[in-house]
Amino acid sequence: ESLATRLKKKVLEREIYHYLTRLAKTENEKDYYEEFDLILTGLSKLAGSNRTAMESVRQAFQRRHPLADLSRLILQDRLSKVSREKLAKNFFCDWVMEAKKREKLEEESFKAPWFFVISPTNTCNLNCYGCYAHEYPRGQGLSYASLDRILREAESLGIRFLTLSGGEPFHYKDKETGKDLLDLAKEHNDMYFQVYTNGTLLDEERIEKLARLGNVVPAISLEGFKKETDERRGKGVWEKINKARENLYRAGVL
Repeated sequence: ESLATRLKKKVLEREIYHYLTRLAKTENEKDYYEEFDLILTGLSKLAGSNRTAMESVRQAFQRRHPLADLSRLILQDRLSKVSREKLAKNFFCDWVMEAKKREKLEEESFKAPWFFVISPTNTCNLNCYGCYAHEYPRGQGLSYASLDRILREAESLGIRFLTLSGGEPFHYKDKETGKDLLDLAKEHNDMYFQVYTNGTLLDEERIEKLARLGNVVPAISLEGFKKETDERRGKGVWEKINKARENLYRAGVL
């Protein structure tokens, strides 16, 4: 990566962070959407082969899509400085700047995906009724070396967003190195990870690590309220999830 490209990334990153900070300080819904439209309009001009996708996001915000309201609540109410910085750099800035790399690959007749899903392990600490994870032999999973290689290959293709599924991703631990999912996120800190999780392993120590990283977003699964969740996932699971959600909120994790 050339010095000029690195400088462009740094300038764009600072601009996006500046606007996200302004968004967080807007006092009403109208100002929020006007500011966000300015950001998305600017990014669309820089997005290259990503322009169509960026314009679709912009149109969704103009229609007040439910996710647009969710973004307003997150940015204005609870996102920490680290999480906002990673959102600016990894999710917005790098996605836009990697457009040139993707365009070059497409000239060679290769179209890289926007993101992909990977399951590091099929093991889980719960035994939910009907879950496919229990159809597979326990103990199987990818080595840390394999995960690291896959992510480096993804980065070389301009992929910056990754979804981790399972099993339970936070249950993953490499047998040889002892490294886990958060070690992977730390080593690949220019990527953005969405993690499908049951939430029960998100204790205070792990949430503190998530807060320091800023590039890992837990997506917690549940069936609804306490009765429905505990019936399928086990007694006490709903309470554990609620505690994890409260701690994530306080830590400013997206």
